[in-house]
Amino acid sequence: MGTPKRGEFSPEVRKRAIRLAQGQAGQYPSQWGAIRAIAPKLGVTKETFRR
Repeated sequence: MGTPKRGEFSPEVRKRAIRLAQGQAGQYPSQWGAIRAIAPKLGVTKETFRR
């Protein structure tokens, strides 16, 4: 198995990010608001998290 390319995340990391966003979505006025707040906690850019 090769080294992941830059910007590729494991399925576990992706699942964790989705769970975190879904669990906290009600605390923000919009999906983008949630993304802006959560992305830094995951150590990724807002756009990376959005995609």
